[in-house]
Amino acid sequence: MINGEMVDDVPPQVTQRNLQENRTFDSISTLQFSPTGEQVIVTCNVSLNGTDIEATANATFLTYVIPRVFFLLNGRRVYAEEVYVRGDDTINITCSAEGSRPATNLTWEENYDHLKSSSQEKHDANNATFDSYLSLIMSPDSHTQRITCSSFIVEINRAETITLGLNTYVLREPLITFNGQSHDIIWVNLNDSVTLICSAEGSRPRAILTWTVNGLLPQEPAYKVSQSSELSNLIFQPKHNDLVECVSSLHGPNITRAASVTILINAPDGSFDYFINVIVPCAAAVLTVLLLFCIYCASRRFKGSRSTNFSTTLNIPMEETSDMPLSKTQQKEYVEDANIAYPKPPDLELPEVPTGSEMIYYSDLPEQENAYELSFHTEYYSAMGKSGASAKMFPEKDICFVLNMKMGHIYDRWMGTIDVNPVDKKCVILSTISDSLRKKDIHWDKFVKRVLQLPDATNLTKVEGIGISEGKLYLIQEHMACETLEDRISDQISRTEVMGHLTGILEGLEIIQSFGLLHPGLSTRKVLLTKQRICKLYDFCLTEDASYTVRIRKSRITCTLNQLAPEALLRDKYSEASDVWSVAVVIWEILSCGTSPFPNEEQSPDSDKAVYSLPETWPTDYKLLRNKQLFDCWSQDTSLRPTISKLKSSFIENFEALDTYGPSNTSTDDLASSYVHMKGIEKPEEEDDH
Repeated sequence: MINGEMVDDVPPQVTQRNLQENRTFDSISTLQFSPTGEQVIVTCNVSLNGTDIEATANATFLTYVIPRVFFLLNGRRVYAEEVYVRGDDTINITCSAEGSRPATNLTWEENYDHLKSSSQEKHDANNATFDSYLSLIMSPDSHTQRITCSSFIVEINRAETITLGLNTYVLREPLITFNGQSHDIIWVNLNDSVTLICSAEGSRPRAILTWTVNGLLPQEPAYKVSQSSELSNLIFQPKHNDLVECVSSLHGPNITRAASVTILINAPDGSFDYFINVIVPCAAAVLTVLLLFCIYCASRRFKGSRSTNFSTTLNIPMEETSDMPLSKTQQKEYVEDANIAYPKPPDLELPEVPTGSEMIYYSDLPEQENAYELSFHTEYYSAMGKSGASAKMFPEKDICFVLNMKMGHIYDRWMGTIDVNPVDKKCVILSTISDSLRKKDIHWDKFVKRVLQLPDATNLTKVEGIGISEGKLYLIQEHMACETLEDRISDQISRTEVMGHLTGILEGLEIIQSFGLLHPGLSTRKVLLTKQRICKLYDFCLTEDASYTVRIRKSRITCTLNQLAPEALLRDKYSEASDVWSVAVVIWEILSCGTSPFPNEEQSPDSDKAVYSLPETWPTDYKLLRNKQLFDCWSQDTSLRPTISKLKSSFIENFEALDTYGPSNTSTDDLASSYVHMKGIEKPEEEDDH
């Protein structure tokens, strides 16, 4: 019998007669089995034929399971034998032994008692295994350091040792100087020779410095680049306004930092060459523009004289109120009649869009309701499908403002075009700071500079460059045919597509936070969904501007826990932990087909000690994706909330366990997920840019 149950399939007994021992018999029966569970009790019953005499023998078998032993660095699993960490960082290294039976003893090979070493052990009741952890908080005290952890199971005398190499790095912000001083904008005369020096002193390992001019690598002979140990010189003669960047990179940890400077050309003096080379071409261009404008106006008047109806549809987000749940936006239609004639936006075919420096403004559309919501929501219409130069500076003559999309409390946005080359135009979104704001309210120039340093990430709206028009600095971003994630949420989304949405949103937030940016007001309406079902983030801000953005938002609408974290609602305080709260709300709404995690919206916390109720059950349709760390994101203590990186890692581990990588075979739209298998790939730690 095994654990008290009779074994039916028992091999035949082997009996041998022993004539030397008073004609006795030796009987042997063999049983083969695979032990399951924590222990197995085997019983053998013996009886003498023809009698009632019986005897019993028992044996207990204890099973063991070899654990998975690995390192966690700041909560993320380490797959490589060596990693890079920032030199001045305090790091948390955890030696983990998961799924062990019996429990595993973990020890550091060196004495780290002075570094707050601690041990934790928990029992998994489902499969009777133990997870053991040994944590170590330390600051690396040398360029290269090796950490060794040993695991030992006393009962089976099994030992295992793993080692992690820590390489520290230091990456200094590059500094561009001109004539010994740092500048954001440099004015020079035409044909002047400019020498820029870029330095990144004190980096470890030695930083590699590279230059770009208008997003392109400088080429000989127009540009001369010379490099020493920690300095790089760029010598050239600017022919027009240029955006020059110096990128400092470390190949080991694979991280980069960039500094930029704008070169502007001074207007030349009133010489004859200036008249011939500048005034005459400009006059010809102005006459051409006036002629085209007259033709355009005549064409509009001719079209307006015909009996046609014109309608303009705007997606206006519903006002966030405290007495009704959020719902999808209704379409409001404005139709031209006999008494009112609204200006018609030009046809989106690029050849018919006015060109040159002429600026056409359509700012007299009917006054919209919920104007504040429009200030937080950008409408995107169609994509032109062409790509321009990355991080390029566009002069006023290459920018055409087509349609006034929003005049908000913080930002003004326009739909327009840029000349990416002499024959091609590209439809873009142009953003600048509102005229009503003081310069100290929003650090717009610093924000634009920081956004230009963002990598070309799949889950962020692409930056085409910057432009200067009428003394204003514009951020130029891609123009896409898309919808908001709020309009797409339904119970028809496949599990793989949901996995792609969650991973994409978390990856986008992880990138912007690493560059000192935050996303106050993050919601499903602030996530764009492209035709390829890729989630893209936009409308974020600098960390130092987040509190001001929160105050503006709270002054215009009634906010609840579904819009802002408690510290933002009560104290206008907004941090990376506040982003974690908001992204958890977005994830919950995706998984629950648009249902908010805090349905009792008429109640908002009135103090730090206010009590609110968390969701009781995980959404039924996506139970396989459940992740207990999502509930930790709504902790009132910000220090107890996981980081964006840790939350993303926990979801990816759940996704990997499902073994459903790549496109979903059951998707109703046959859409590819942005989620890819991450096992075996360890991304290097990014340097904090705050």
